[in-house]
Amino acid sequence: MKRFTDTDKWRDPWFRKLSSGVKLAFLFIVDNCDNAGVWDADMELADFSIGMEIPWQKVRDALGDRMEVLKSGKWHLKKFVNFQFGKLSEECKPHAAVIRLLQKHEIERVSKEYPKGIHTLKDKDQDKDKDKKGDARGKPESREAARAYGAEIGMTADAVDSWFDHFESNGWKVSGKSAMKDWQAGLRNGKRMAEKFAPTKSNGTAPARQMTADDRAEQERRKAACDKAAREQAEELHRMLEEANRPPCAPGELEEIFEE
Repeated sequence: MKRFTDTDKWRDPWFRKLSSGVKLAFLFIVDNCDNAGVWDADMELADFSIGMEIPWQKVRDALGDRMEVLKSGKWHLKKFVNFQFGKLSEECKPHAAVIRLLQKHEIERVSKEYPKGIHTLKDKDQDKDKDKKGDARGKPESREAARAYGAEIGMTADAVDSWFDHFESNGWKVSGKSAMKDWQAGLRNGKRMAEKFAPTKSNGTAPARQMTADDRAEQERRKAACDKAAREQAEELHRMLEEANRPPCAPGELEEIFEE
């Protein structure tokens, strides 16, 4: 399981003052707790894995209000969820699983450790009527909302507008048939298909690719080669005329010969 880690902990005076054993215990708990920040408090396994006998009472004292012991005897790291996931939302599948874990452990979800406004399973039941009328995920609340998410995934405002106009014009139907279920997933797909939704010229062709420095250098190289070839041809023609005892061409005469 991969998780975020706080590299600043090594500069945190609290962490820095911990003994080596307590530091290792804390890191073991962070790595082995579930996604709700709850650890089974298996001290025997921890001692075996770390390779030393840990002074667990000192660990509890050091953690202080950073940790609480649940009724089940398990240890709960209060700031774990907020650090790993931020504000939880029932609409996000990974978050929904975390919320279910918090409920399973009977952990209060609205507290100073978890941002207010957290969505719970009850919120989902209360929104059933809204879902019947149309899932808000199927269509962005506004063009600005689409632009904001587009910026997060690296899309330009113009590209998002093209995608938005495309689906706004067809009633937010995928392939013109099925109603879109997740507009954010649709926008990510739109990013991958940017050429399909990109603005076009009046003649229906795709916009010309902007010339790069390498393109300009290649253009100059080709022009210089053409000029050199033209000069060599002119010199060769003058030589041939001189050999034929003809006077050199007057100014502008070579151009007329080439045009012919």
